[in-house]
Amino acid sequence: MSALGKETVKAFGEALGFSDVAEDVCSLVASDLEYRLRELTQEAAKFARHSKRRRVNPEDVNMALRLRNLEPLYGYSSWGVTDGDDSKYGFRRAGTSEAYYLPDRVLELTSLVNAELPKVPVDVTLASHWLAIEGVQPDVPQNPPQTDGGKDDHGPAHVVDKLVPGTATLAALEAAKTETGQGAAGTAAGVAHTPMSGAAAAAIATTAKAVPNVGPVVLKPIEKHELSMEQQLYYTSITKGLLENDEEYCKHAFESLARDPGLHPLLPYFAQFVHQKVTENLGNLSVLTNMAKLEDALLTNPNLFPELYLHQMLPPLLTCVVSKALTSNPAENHWDLRRFAAATVAKVCRKFGDKYSVQARVTKTMIGAVLNPDMAFVSQFGALVQLNALGPLVLDAVVMDHVKAFGTVLEKRRAALSDELSKKEATMVDQALFEACQTYVKWQQAETARLPSPLPTADVTRRYGEIREHFGADRVAALM
Repeated sequence: MSALGKETVKAFGEALGFSDVAEDVCSLVASDLEYRLRELTQEAAKFARHSKRRRVNPEDVNMALRLRNLEPLYGYSSWGVTDGDDSKYGFRRAGTSEAYYLPDRVLELTSLVNAELPKVPVDVTLASHWLAIEGVQPDVPQNPPQTDGGKDDHGPAHVVDKLVPGTATLAALEAAKTETGQGAAGTAAGVAHTPMSGAAAAAIATTAKAVPNVGPVVLKPIEKHELSMEQQLYYTSITKGLLENDEEYCKHAFESLARDPGLHPLLPYFAQFVHQKVTENLGNLSVLTNMAKLEDALLTNPNLFPELYLHQMLPPLLTCVVSKALTSNPAENHWDLRRFAAATVAKVCRKFGDKYSVQARVTKTMIGAVLNPDMAFVSQFGALVQLNALGPLVLDAVVMDHVKAFGTVLEKRRAALSDELSKKEATMVDQALFEACQTYVKWQQAETARLPSPLPTADVTRRYGEIREHFGADRVAALM
């Protein structure tokens, strides 16, 4: 029920010339009028609150009316009210009636002519300065002052003065120390010494209460990284759904992560989440697979800029490439996860390799795993797959000259195996080496065909011979 009665609406209608207004029309108009008044009151209250006031004045109502594209008609400001004729700023009463008006100020032309001219505004100019040089902020007037833990200027003077004791307090402490010798220090250590006088004890007690920690004060800015309620709900929904391993939900989640804008505030949280869950779930193949797909989706999203979080995103991916404990059941298909994670790492190297030395570090790590004869077969498989994903130039630089030596060690290790699972792992390593050689041979043939004399060089011929010697003529025929 509306707070405004139908009689009020009828009175308004009669004042405007509408005498036969129906009852239901009055009810509808009363409800709408109450809604408009409540809306106007709320807007006026907002203006008062933003003006640091607790009381709404007529100017707030006028601003609310202007906000709604309505003509401000509600009264005048209440300051300067007077009934006399000497009012310069307020409004006056018109005679003895209840009507008020704003008086016009009388300006003399001579005062305007003789008034001082305002200062000429300064021309707009542009100036450049270094914000930082190789991560170090230069000491120039345009930059804010630097804070140093070893100096006394740790922030604004008025803040430090409140935290560091003043001259009078330090003088009182010095006087008390002089009077009692080492009494204050002995008392602090719990040892009985010569008792202090009442004035000295009161000075130290007052100082201890006022300034509990006397010394250099370091002011650190408080920075908060807040997420909206929608972003928090989105993050919670995504993380819970990926851990539950619902295939249909995970599919839609990865599609959303790969294309939705506005996810950049969540990027550090997702990077930390993946890093934590990969560490906690080594052996859980489904969770590790979802974590790798989550990072791939984040790297695919064109609206995100993950450069600052690569140090958190790469270790989980490399773990999925070369770790021995991706699954508790060795018979599970963990090979696909290694291939997918290797392709994602290669995507990072292609996308950010020009700015950072990501590819060089990854290549050095992987070639070390390949050439280590004590490395597990699954780790060598992941390293070979990763080097193959980085492209033929990497294979040409670090892998192809070691095919013969690596193949010899692999055959010796395979001959000493007895269980079928280890033999299968060794076969997968040999298959990864074959795929890497296939990538290299196809690239080399295309490069050789572009030369004026399409004949392979002596170095390439030697590599072809080593590949043929290790894999045999039948398998090499598929390469050529």
